[in-house]
Amino acid sequence: MYCINIKQTARHYTTPFVAMFGRHENDFIYYSEVTSSNQEENAEAYIKERVEYINNILFPSINTLTKKSTKNVRDKFNSKHKMVDIKPGTFVMIRKDIKPNKLDTLNDGPYKVLKKIDKDAYVLQGQIENLLGRNYTPSQIIEETSKQITTNPVILN
Repeated sequence: MYCINIKQTARHYTTPFVAMFGRHENDFIYYSEVTSSNQEENAEAYIKERVEYINNILFPSINTLTKKSTKNVRDKFNSKHKMVDIKPGTFVMIRKDIKPNKLDTLNDGPYKVLKKIDKDAYVLQGQIENLLGRNYTPSQIIEETSKQITTNPVILN
């Protein structure tokens, strides 16, 4: 337990021991041979000073560092996980999980978004008015502009 409490956290860069008691942990020495000083007379003033230090300096600095660390983690997460809201009626492409050969396209489509299910899935409709066999998440869908997709593909002979 001691080893856990003296390890510095990445969130606020202090040890749990320091955050709890407002002082550093004792060293591993044999304390029966150490002579004590006359701190009983100054104990009350020392305790008041430590409480003032904890309340005015330690806790606010831990709070500030924790907020900064939380903001950094949130920003990093949000940069990788985009919240996408695709409106029904929009034409989209689907990313292929497996590409069979080099000449095959990276995406399938175009498909029309019929509706959104909960917060993380979309029902898609193919070009011949049939529903696709499963629902797709926003990470599997690529929203395309109307200039890039034609609803009726041209077949050349």
